[in-house]
Amino acid sequence: MAVTRVGFMALCVSLGFIAPEDAKAQGAGDDFYRRDGNVSVRERPKPEYDISGLYMGGFRFFPEVSAGFGYTDNLYATATDKKSDTFWNLEGAARLQSQWSSHALGLNAGVQSRIYSDVTDENTTDWTLGADGRLDIVRNMFASGSVSYAERHEPRADSDFAASLVEPVKYEQTGATLGLERTFNRLRLGLNGAYDKFDFQSGRTTSNAIVLQDDRDREVLRLGGRADYAISPDTSLFVSATGNWRDYRLDPPAPGVLVTRDSEGYEALFGANFDLSALVRGEAAIGYLSQTYDDPGLDRQSGLAVRGKVEYFPDPLVTITLNAAREIADAGVVGASSYVSNAVGLGVDYEFRRNVILGLGVSYDRADYDGIDRDDDRINALAKVDYAMNRTAALFVQYDFQNQTSSGAGAGRDYDVNRVMVGLRLRR
Repeated sequence: MAVTRVGFMALCVSLGFIAPEDAKAQGAGDDFYRRDGNVSVRERPKPEYDISGLYMGGFRFFPEVSAGFGYTDNLYATATDKKSDTFWNLEGAARLQSQWSSHALGLNAGVQSRIYSDVTDENTTDWTLGADGRLDIVRNMFASGSVSYAERHEPRADSDFAASLVEPVKYEQTGATLGLERTFNRLRLGLNGAYDKFDFQSGRTTSNAIVLQDDRDREVLRLGGRADYAISPDTSLFVSATGNWRDYRLDPPAPGVLVTRDSEGYEALFGANFDLSALVRGEAAIGYLSQTYDDPGLDRQSGLAVRGKVEYFPDPLVTITLNAAREIADAGVVGASSYVSNAVGLGVDYEFRRNVILGLGVSYDRADYDGIDRDDDRINALAKVDYAMNRTAALFVQYDFQNQTSSGAGAGRDYDVNRVMVGLRLRR
């Protein structure tokens, strides 16, 4: 399911229940949890090219716009009768960030429009609004939270997308998070809750028949906790546990609803967080996951849980990143309750010049569906060049490839999609 699945090329698994940047901003004074021994290629400060924003009292404003022109060789993500087209990709984003010595508040907004030259029915405009903040309670203790609302369209290359629909499916997503963290010398404790609500709009076929998507509407609640213990200033061990409750709006005998997909589950992990010498940093964990469904005809899903992100620094100008995750995700396919995703990704960033960064990435995901006989193998690849002309303007060129091979009695589509785009980004 696109709205819950970890994005392939952006597979950055955050195992902490409080965002790392929040912990840093809090200035906890706990040297045991500082992870600034290594800096990746894309994080390295470059004062002559980094944005500074616009001062607005106690805040700083960061605006950004970009325009890209691209080409796709398989607009509908089909195995045969491929349709090619060119497109414009227009994006705008803005963030207002507080500059206070304690506490923090941020507001953000973004919009993206994809405009095709020939197939105008595929034109989409997505947008999002959000706010996040941090409340410093006492030294080494803070609370954090966020709220967001977005209207998006499901990509045709998504495995859940019905090929018969003439337009991308639109959906709304509302979310909120709340967390609390406290550090006691070597021990760090955290609690967190997250809520997401998804509301899908109906689609239509080439014969103008309505295809209801209400069976995918759902609410998801997650509650968890984590405890870290630092065995040295550069390494800590942790245990975490997260429970989830998934409540779908429609159940049988509603039209098109074959199974009751309401469920509850949990994930328990044991792992390590580290920043060792000048070579490697990251976080990796293994554990156990389980998901139980209200429908007696659906099997309980359980097994190995894996989450991790490790960065390797063979040279100050090179960063190699490995990501891995095994999770149970919601499925939008008729008759399926969920699928087990086994994903791994490898990326390389190279600072060719101080203002030129080359990026390469590849990922693989195996999705095993429950409720129907279907397995999907997905491969994604990305190549990108970012060229910063100055603090304000940057050029980019990118190529991405998507492949899906589906098998089983309920198999989905097989397809290959190639896209290329060049563009200009302006920011302050």
